[in-house]
Amino acid sequence: MSKRRIEKFLLNYFESNNYSETLKTFQDEIKEENTETRILSFKIIKAPKIIVDIEEKRKKSRKKEEVKIPKEFKRIAKRAGIPKDQFEFFYEHRESFNWELFKPTVYCTVCKETSEHYNFCFTQHMKEKHNYSDTPCNFADCKFVANSESSLLRHQASFHGMGKRKPSARACLKCKYPSCNYQASIDYALQRHYSIHENRSAECYL
Repeated sequence: MSKRRIEKFLLNYFESNNYSETLKTFQDEIKEENTETRILSFKIIKAPKIIVDIEEKRKKSRKKEEVKIPKEFKRIAKRAGIPKDQFEFFYEHRESFNWELFKPTVYCTVCKETSEHYNFCFTQHMKEKHNYSDTPCNFADCKFVANSESSLLRHQASFHGMGKRKPSARACLKCKYPSCNYQASIDYALQRHYSIHENRSAECYL
């Protein structure tokens, strides 16, 4: 039986049995179905659209990739002591900085003189003004190189002589060099000891 015939049958049935309220409700439902409308107890609100300017983002991305820092700027930034990984930031914001502040001077506590800041400037000053030079240690199994006679004497006293520290009660790691009786309690201390033997001390960029 088709839907149309069922609807007709129910309409006749409700009318013949005097079901007026049911008949009215059913008629309204049929009318709503025919007009393809629905009455809801809530309102449908569409989500707001977020407009993203993709092209603008692409332009900014390309602009960032195309940033080329001039060699002259890199040279100035290096002399000013700025780390390499920050060159791009300082170059992009170069107009916001007072570059006069990036011309520090180096102060020598020995002669009280000052000099312009540049790579190895303090090393150069100590060589020219205070006769600093490479002074190697003459003890066996030691490649340490001091920068002056006084620093060599301090090294020999603290590393080879009377100023040498006594091993702790927990020391169980022996130095690998035959002429050295140093013992450490942890590997880090032993590796630091080896760095002096092998002259692997960190070098100051000044």
